[in-house]
Amino acid sequence: MKETWDGKTYWLKAKIEADPDEVIKSVDSLRKDHQKTKELEETRGKAETHHHLKTLIESFIYLHWIIKDPDDTRAKLVLAEGIRKKLSIFFKDNPEDPDHEKYLQSYKEPLGSLTNDKTTEWEDFKEKTIQQLAKDSGLERIYSRIYRLACEPAHISDLVDFMPMPEGPITLNQPQTSMLSVIVALNYGIYIFCDILKYGSDFYGLRLDESIGELRTRYDTIRMQKLGKSTAEKHRHKKGLTAIG
Repeated sequence: MKETWDGKTYWLKAKIEADPDEVIKSVDSLRKDHQKTKELEETRGKAETHHHLKTLIESFIYLHWIIKDPDDTRAKLVLAEGIRKKLSIFFKDNPEDPDHEKYLQSYKEPLGSLTNDKTTEWEDFKEKTIQQLAKDSGLERIYSRIYRLACEPAHISDLVDFMPMPEGPITLNQPQTSMLSVIVALNYGIYIFCDILKYGSDFYGLRLDESIGELRTRYDTIRMQKLGKSTAEKHRHKKGLTAIG
């Protein structure tokens, strides 16, 4: 190693010796670490797809239940329930927030305005489950076929995918079912999303029927190309999707 400094310019000459085989091993190890990080991120995203589907289908059930009401009573009840859960779960369990009381008051006031003149309806609604709302809306098949399916990964069955078998090795590899979860969530989610878009378009007079129909048709075409026309139609009917579009 040689170096010089003339007060203005610094010059350095260095020589590095390395074993080519060791360099290759180090580079390969670094590449694998990067790939593993990427795989873990993808695994988490794929595992979350059913959770997003659950939110989407839950909103779909609430939407159907609300639009069967000739006035805005049901809409107010659903909004009030969201506020009630925010108060009873989030704020109740986080009292250390310095603005806790301010937040509480900001939520309690609208809750009262939404339910004060609907005491009976409010008490009845608080006792209803999402399954009962689906039944009231004629969506029992949608509940059993999609909502329950979407809830499945959020519970004990996650262990089957993410925990090693008693005699198996501990691994960070993604579950074999992760890609299937993505496909199933997209399959149902796109149809449901199209229906929600159509309701919004009709309500606000956006005149998007043609565009939404084209999106649904394009997706149907892709599915038929992948599955075969008869299989795709049979699958769609079997899953009850004809009931929502």
